[in-house]
Amino acid sequence: MIILLFICTECLSVNNPDEEELREEALEAIPGDTKGIVTHVTDGDTFTVELEDGEEEYVRLISVNAPETCHYNSISNCEPEPFSEEAVAFTRETLQGETVYLEQDELERDQNGYMLFYVYLESTEMYQSMLLREGLAEVAVNEPNIKYQQELKESAEQAKTDSKGIWQQ
Repeated sequence: MIILLFICTECLSVNNPDEEELREEALEAIPGDTKGIVTHVTDGDTFTVELEDGEEEYVRLISVNAPETCHYNSISNCEPEPFSEEAVAFTRETLQGETVYLEQDELERDQNGYMLFYVYLESTEMYQSMLLREGLAEVAVNEPNIKYQQELKESAEQAKTDSKGIWQQ
């Protein structure tokens, strides 16, 4: 009986795709066509990424605005906004050193020359949604970059409902 069970289990595993194939399929489903590694987190919605071609670019997340923090190019009397440190810590913990997949919308760069992207993790989750669900950013409407506006608003609404982060009472 034990031998029969072992044989059946082996037969089933032969017919199932292995984990690596499933992972590859999931990564192919990510909308972004640019890939890179996050090398430095500036604040909750801005970081530096090394692209596949070796170039480094400043990246700003499309459609979210995290609380502002003070850094090297801030005014001298800068006061960090509430939850800015938490937003930076969450972004650093989640993205620093990680491979990310980047998807552009209509505008390629902001007024500061930063590249504008929707950012996806290898888990295929959009980082903007994660940040919003934690209550560490708010939705920022930046037309014409509005491709995922409804999805992002729903993520922010969840944080408001749960009184998370900037939505705490």
